[in-house]
Amino acid sequence: NLVTFLGWVDEIHSAMLESDLLVQASLDEAFGLSILEASALGIPVATTTPGGVVEIISEFHPFVAPGDSLALAEIMAKKAFEPSEKLEYISGKMLERFSISKMAIKYNVVYEKLNSRLKAGD
Repeated sequence: NLVTFLGWVDEIHSAMLESDLLVQASLDEAFGLSILEASALGIPVATTTPGGVVEIISEFHPFVAPGDSLALAEIMAKKAFEPSEKLEYISGKMLERFSISKMAIKYNVVYEKLNSRLKAGD
């Protein structure tokens, strides 16, 4: 029954570990790193669907259209009681898909493709 708005936080990892729920009500979001981080830590997530967020969460978290505060509140109420087994499963999947080594490999593939196009004159 307590909501805390922390403002700017230098040590986000510690703050997230003390959180019961991450709510991201963005109108515009390119990737949603905080959603990925919270999910990897086993923290339930309630979010809207702007930008690349859907790619991260669609399999694991319900989401609502930006600006739909009533629907977001409903998801918040449900996610606050997410079973720990489900949160652990989601955490494992996020760590598996977005580990530093996997992301480095994916970025390298993109850079190699771009480099070969530049060399080819595309």
